[in-house]
Amino acid sequence: MAPRRELRGNVRATAPNENENEENTGSAVIPPPPPGGGAEGERAEAAAGAGAAGLEVGQGQAMPDMSMLVQAIAGAFRAAVAGAQGAGHQGEAGVRLPLERLRSLGGTEFRGMSAESSEACLESTKRILGQMSCTDVQKLGCVVSLLQDDAYTWWTTTIAGMVEADVTWTFFQNVFKRRYLGVRYLDEKKREFMSLTQGSMNVAEYEVQFVRLSQYAPELVPDERARCERFRYGLVTDVKMYVLATEYDDFDVLVGRAKDIEMNLGLSAKGAGASSGKRAAEYSSGGGRNKRGRDQKYQSSAKRGGGAPARGGNARADPSACWICGSRGHMKRDCPRAVREVQAPVAAAGNGCWNCGSADHLRRDCPRLAGDQRREEGGRGVAHVVAIQPEGGGQARVYAQREGRNDANVIVGTFTLQSLSLLSLIDSGSTHSYILREHAELLGLPVESLDVGVRVTSSFGETVVTRKLYRRCPLVVQEHVFHVDLMELPFYGFDVILGMDWLAEHRAVVDCENKRVSLKLADDYEVVVVGENVKFLANVVSTLEASRMLRQGCEAYLAFVLNPSSKELRVQDIRVVKEFPGVFPEEFPGLPPNREVEFGIELFENTTPVSITPYKMAPKELKELKTQLQELLDRGFIRPSVSPWGAPVLFVKKKDGTMRMCIDYLQLNKLTIKNRYPLPRIDDLFDQFRGAAVFSKIDLRSGYYQLKVKDVDVPKTAFRTRYGHYEFLVMPFGLTNAPAAFMDMMNCVFHEYLDKFVVVFIDDILVYSRTEEEHEEHLRIVLQALLENQLYAKLSKCELWLKEVVFLGHVVSAEGIRVDPQKIEAVMNWKVPKSVHEVRSFLGLAGYYRRFVDGFSKIAAPLTKLLQKDVKYEWTEARHQAFEKLKAALTQAPILIQPEPGKEFVVYSDASYVGLGCVLMQEGKVVAYASRQLKVHERNYPTHDIELATVVFALKIWRHYLYG
Repeated sequence: MAPRRELRGNVRATAPNENENEENTGSAVIPPPPPGGGAEGERAEAAAGAGAAGLEVGQGQAMPDMSMLVQAIAGAFRAAVAGAQGAGHQGEAGVRLPLERLRSLGGTEFRGMSAESSEACLESTKRILGQMSCTDVQKLGCVVSLLQDDAYTWWTTTIAGMVEADVTWTFFQNVFKRRYLGVRYLDEKKREFMSLTQGSMNVAEYEVQFVRLSQYAPELVPDERARCERFRYGLVTDVKMYVLATEYDDFDVLVGRAKDIEMNLGLSAKGAGASSGKRAAEYSSGGGRNKRGRDQKYQSSAKRGGGAPARGGNARADPSACWICGSRGHMKRDCPRAVREVQAPVAAAGNGCWNCGSADHLRRDCPRLAGDQRREEGGRGVAHVVAIQPEGGGQARVYAQREGRNDANVIVGTFTLQSLSLLSLIDSGSTHSYILREHAELLGLPVESLDVGVRVTSSFGETVVTRKLYRRCPLVVQEHVFHVDLMELPFYGFDVILGMDWLAEHRAVVDCENKRVSLKLADDYEVVVVGENVKFLANVVSTLEASRMLRQGCEAYLAFVLNPSSKELRVQDIRVVKEFPGVFPEEFPGLPPNREVEFGIELFENTTPVSITPYKMAPKELKELKTQLQELLDRGFIRPSVSPWGAPVLFVKKKDGTMRMCIDYLQLNKLTIKNRYPLPRIDDLFDQFRGAAVFSKIDLRSGYYQLKVKDVDVPKTAFRTRYGHYEFLVMPFGLTNAPAAFMDMMNCVFHEYLDKFVVVFIDDILVYSRTEEEHEEHLRIVLQALLENQLYAKLSKCELWLKEVVFLGHVVSAEGIRVDPQKIEAVMNWKVPKSVHEVRSFLGLAGYYRRFVDGFSKIAAPLTKLLQKDVKYEWTEARHQAFEKLKAALTQAPILIQPEPGKEFVVYSDASYVGLGCVLMQEGKVVAYASRQLKVHERNYPTHDIELATVVFALKIWRHYLYG
């Protein structure tokens, strides 16, 4: 460190003179430092810095204290900015000066990066701007100046055509998050916040995570009370039970209170979930809570005997006092009356009083309990039934807790509330009906606040005051709607509990023996609910019962449950694939490049534009539409349009339950000249797999979006929505020539390798090899081709290094080809057709696998007759037998081998006046079956001609095999 140098003289901080002219306002003229450095250079630099901050440093005067210098610089900087704004130089001095300061404090340029890095960059920049006390206008100007390359292009595109007043600092943050963080990332963080609990963290760590994640779900914590409720709900039970009885409106007060309690309980040193010591073992084994809400019971001492003294009030009022007896001389862990010492002999014996430790009576008969409390608990088992008390007085019962879920005598059913299936308990012992808090928030039920809160206590000591009521919720039971008033249930157990208020309203008759509940509608129509035979954690026993079983000589085992299927597929973990991370991005990097093939829409002559009115949509669909439109805009795949064309939008549900936005281009397709580019025959593709034993299937990410639309044809892709008129810059789904155009592009990319080790069907790429060594080379070639052509795949949908793979509805392996069991399951579950349309659909699906069924046409003949004109639809026994026989034949379909050229083929044929059938075999194994029905004129053929027709039929369809 350099020795301290002094400049002697007087030092004083000055601000710019308000009476100076505009040119000099907020500025200072500092002479440049002399060249050559040295002591004189350093003194000049120090003087220059002080001068720029409005400090006067005389010759021979000592430098000011560093804190004074920093304060003076900051004050002079603010004055300079204010002066520049007042002088009309907001765009120049008001932005340039903060920008220079921003860069000096660590502001970095932004070019686009991962969601986590983008968020960190934004937060870091906001923090620096906050320290600089910039206005929102200056913040926006500074941040935009940091955008570079694609990021700056995105911003200029976003604000193009916008009113200047709408381009604000808040607007920038919102669109930045949508673009670079993404909806999925934000939703994931929101779900993480919704499921956040303290777990093994201490209160301080839990607070940090709570504050960090709450910014992603501001609607869940709109005010201080909501923040307090959600924070309190996630605390571990030992801490939570002491803060539940008091309502908190100040988050900081609640956090401080929780920290004091944690420290007093002796938990803060190692955290609430520490792994050593008796209490740590109790927390680590009892702190978990899964998605279905199956609570693990905490066995900590605060829940049994410890809870009674705490309700007295004196100990709770003083955080430094013992929470057991209230004395100041010791903490709870050192209390001679600690419940853990009382519980030890009781637990060992398996019975006794959990309040005083005596083995002579149970807790409900304990003389230490108040008379009212003893009477309250005397007639019922506290392990199963709990009570609620309105704050204004009175008493009400609530429901059977966790042990009741495992009871075979409870009545449980799955009912629907706004399309969400909820596990519901029908409990005549509950005075009210309840819904789990998470489900109410998820469904967005209208909530009503109660004037008088209700204190709800669970069977293991948790107490919460609830003030929320959801009125007239439409619960669907047996396809009938029953309205029910539901109170908020803060405890896990069941999704919904239907109590006496609901049962009485619908004049319910409960048959406990048969687990049946009869409900009556307004017109006296009776709906009967039969309880489901549901068993939850049937093999889980309590710690007391486990102790008894061990004493009786039962063996105990410690087991760990692993779920290898839950491991997320990562690029860096897969051989060869890890060399090409650029092929598997999380999101598209932007618009696809200009390719040799572009999608065009050629119309018939004299065609006029067609515009269709948008379809009506449900609220859920409108919400999804808005989200997907914004995603497409952010990616640059669509843009606002003024085209005279316009197609309506609709949604189609995917296999995973999500919704795909589709454009109904029916009218445009009618006016389009069809592209006759051939798609490959599926049979020809399978013929290429002979001898292959290792497979990898690559699925492109939104494949159609990786091909541009010709500029002249972009207006023809326009579609109309409630939220505006847009057009596609990339090839959309639903256009008649889209598959042919995409197939053309893929053939251009893989032309050199087709039928050697890769086959392509539109956006499905299958790489096949005889050995793993060959496959490594082949896979590397294919991925390199994708990388060079800027085609991107979705890793989660790819299947790599497999011995068998599902491709186009078939399972391909070294043994041969067989039908996909999932497709056959759809055939097996097909209900008896009720119309010609249903018969045609069934035959279409079954006919896809006709090469696997011997005599398919003969079996299906009674059904195909229904497809003829002027044939009345009549479902006869013969047709039903054909229907069932066809389904059975598909389930017993053999594995078809891949024929090897050069070896002998054998054709077996059979003919009748119903149809023709034949089978191609090699070395005694089936290669394929074929059949067809007789044509009208062929029914007049003599027998030998029909036999000959079968041979000709076989030679025609298998010529490519038999020709050699």
